[in-house]
Amino acid sequence: MHRHLCMRSSDTQGIVVAIGYPIPADSRFLLSARRTRDFTPPAHGASGHEGGADVFLSFLQNKVKPLVARRLYETRGATLGREALFGHSYGGLLSLHALFTRTDMFHCILASSPSIWWNESYILTEERLFQEVQEEIECQKKRDEEQNPTRRRGEGNDEYNRRLRRHRGLQMVDNVITMHSRLQESTRLDHLAMRVYDGEDHESVVACSLNRGLATFLDDWPLI
Repeated sequence: MHRHLCMRSSDTQGIVVAIGYPIPADSRFLLSARRTRDFTPPAHGASGHEGGADVFLSFLQNKVKPLVARRLYETRGATLGREALFGHSYGGLLSLHALFTRTDMFHCILASSPSIWWNESYILTEERLFQEVQEEIECQKKRDEEQNPTRRRGEGNDEYNRRLRRHRGLQMVDNVITMHSRLQESTRLDHLAMRVYDGEDHESVVACSLNRGLATFLDDWPLI
């Protein structure tokens, strides 16, 4: 992905700061449970392992950003320009939380398949409060495959039907479409875009949305 972006005809230079979590070699899980704590908003009904998004965003603002700015100046003699936050799934939920509650923290929000369903769609409460205050840029990514996944090779009927019911129950696509429609009426957003990735599901779309999001942010700004 890095080499592909470097081949694009653009004068814009950028820094990608990736934040992840160590996964033990013997773990049966691909993702760390710490994501649940760090990427979900503080809300009534959140469990003891959820609701740490504000602490995490403060960490980004007070620790990560100054560190990146200092390193950039020390190594290149340059200063930071516009900044974007990309997140997928729970990370997309975090991105929306940042947009609705810390509107000056980033110039651009890239929310890939955000988990709007979390905690009975609590993020819609934050969206409503955000709309009531009447400039960020938000790019939302959604896929048709989210609610109608294709059958995987070797997947039995029972397994596929369980996965199909789960995907449809979360309403990932419908939630994004309806939120996008509401935000189109907002006076607080300079630019708003939603993109469809046909044939991709919740897992495979990460590469598509990240690649397109970075290219848009670096090359097409602010023409999205």
